[in-house]
Amino acid sequence: MVPNFDKSREGLTWQKLFQLFLLFRPRNNYAISKLEGFDELDSIFLESKNIKGIIVDFDGTLAPRRQMITFNNHQRLHRLKKEGFNICIFSNMTFSDRYEDLDFPIITSPYAKPDTRGFLDACKILKLPPKKVIMVGDNFMTDGGAIRAGLSFVYIKPLIANESFSMNLLRLPEKITRWFFSWLSSFYDSILHREVF
Repeated sequence: MVPNFDKSREGLTWQKLFQLFLLFRPRNNYAISKLEGFDELDSIFLESKNIKGIIVDFDGTLAPRRQMITFNNHQRLHRLKKEGFNICIFSNMTFSDRYEDLDFPIITSPYAKPDTRGFLDACKILKLPPKKVIMVGDNFMTDGGAIRAGLSFVYIKPLIANESFSMNLLRLPEKITRWFFSWLSSFYDSILHREVF
């Protein structure tokens, strides 16, 4: 059932602009792990970090933008659930039928990522403190806001959607911003000798 207050949380917000400036501080764009895909998320690694809960972004992380979740990611989600992790999905998009077969709580907090209140709402749903939860996503500008809420962040290389030339052109500034802050995070990793798995 779709909550009455669910709405799109996409687009430019003051929280996203604020996050852009905060990402220049090394502590705000540190990912404890950087993976090629969500299906590489390792339960042994999570257990070594005392992680009990996982908040997962949908578009770009579990599925290409506005498309269905990939088979491998669907399987990995359910495997992690069987291994004892509490899991929920947190997307800035409105609830859709793409989420119906997931059998996980869908966060419909009115607070769009990167607003820290949205991540804290997700932690309440998982019934876990932020230090025992990770956010898994493909975007430091939105998903990376979890770091300021006290969660660890796992960065996933974005899944690429087949989109029209005009849509790709419209989204070019967003793509450049994503790439830049991913690059900046890797730069900080190298000069600060940060541990990344």
